[in-house]
Amino acid sequence: PGPAKGESLGINPPTGCLTSSANPSVFGQSTTFTATVSVTAPGAGSPSGAVTFYDGATVLGTTALSGGTATFSLDSLDVNNHSITAEYNGDGSFHTSISTATTQTVSPAQLTVTVASLAGVSGSPLPAFTYTVNGLVNGDPEAVVSGINLTSPATPISLPGTYPIIARGGMASNYAITYVDGTLTLTAAPPPTAQTAVSGSNGSVQVLAPDGSVAYTFTPFAGARVLYEQL
Repeated sequence: PGPAKGESLGINPPTGCLTSSANPSVFGQSTTFTATVSVTAPGAGSPSGAVTFYDGATVLGTTALSGGTATFSLDSLDVNNHSITAEYNGDGSFHTSISTATTQTVSPAQLTVTVASLAGVSGSPLPAFTYTVNGLVNGDPEAVVSGINLTSPATPISLPGTYPIIARGGMASNYAITYVDGTLTLTAAPPPTAQTAVSGSNGSVQVLAPDGSVAYTFTPFAGARVLYEQL
């Protein structure tokens, strides 16, 4: 016969009753905790019921005991050291028992911020700098990343050439950020299109495009001398 209710139930061995499939683990990595439940001598029998897993005082979940073991898997522990315990909830023959705590260490997941490489024209406004984020886990949105600054030594009047586009300053809980900088390639502005200036009405001057259409019109102030030059 099994032990009478009230006899002790232990998890054997007392200091190794709870194990982790990956310790340390990385944020977002699935980790399985296994609790082994056995009867402490002189008791006998096979306990049944369920085991509840805790992170400190927070309940992680409860699973059924099968063949003396219960397992629970999760991937949502944040970056920290977590004190994990497993408590056998007892049944009609055995009292409850709790395991020795094991410390689960969760490290940051790697996140990569990649800056887009762009092209522009010297003497014109610079294009808008952009970046993409790779490595988010657990369905995290890109909004968890904040504070990224995109800068470049290039200015709208920089000479033609290649300039870095640098990303720095980002923050994201549970992640370690790696940056991949981009490049900005500035080319020389094309030569101006040949245009012809002709007299317009009421003292105005029309500037014609090569196809003969009016590119724009202006009116010199009174007394001004207008010089015409064929480009």
